[in-house]
Amino acid sequence: MSPPASLTAAPAWWAAALTAALAAAPAGCLRNPAFACEIDAQCTGKTAGVCVTAVGYCAFNDGTCSSGTRFGEHAGPYSGQCVGATGDDAGIDGALPEGCIGAYAALPGIATHKYRLITTLTSWSAQATACASERAYLVEPDDAAELAALNMLAGAVELWVGVSDQATEGTFVYGRGGAVTFLPWENNQPDDAPQPGADCVRTSATGTYADDKCVTARRTVCECEL
Repeated sequence: MSPPASLTAAPAWWAAALTAALAAAPAGCLRNPAFACEIDAQCTGKTAGVCVTAVGYCAFNDGTCSSGTRFGEHAGPYSGQCVGATGDDAGIDGALPEGCIGAYAALPGIATHKYRLITTLTSWSAQATACASERAYLVEPDDAAELAALNMLAGAVELWVGVSDQATEGTFVYGRGGAVTFLPWENNQPDDAPQPGADCVRTSATGTYADDKCVTARRTVCECEL
């Protein structure tokens, strides 16, 4: 007796779907399928990652990126790119598009930039990722007046700023790249302590800077161009 047809042939819809998938795939085996995320808890691997909700893909800490994070291998068209980069960055971030997303506002005396206080407490790289998802960046105070305005906005609490020496110890650069022109260090700072990882810069309530471990949970302000 012949076996039932259901045991000898796949359903037509399944066969059609498989044929389409194989046709779209490159030669060889299928690799690195895209994985969409909605929350940080879905971004797991060798290390915990963050979900860049603006595009729905996971990113992970990477000190070679100016944003501090790089999209994972399952991030579809963003795979391998630094968060905040434009196009194929080959490991180097490009400029962020102008025009931030969300409730950003100007500060007194600063006419060309807008800001948003982020009260969530998290790491430097996670804050950089959050800002990048809104087409913004970790705040980069240019002078004492801007830093004072930020302290007023935040209520004189410690904030992460977009400055670090993660790439080269002792050489502080902006999160988007480029030499830092304003570094109002506290006394005996930077001291590269506590180790390891005291490579990111935070403000103080007195309007000065100190380096600290990048994994420390702090607030920040995101900044963008008008």
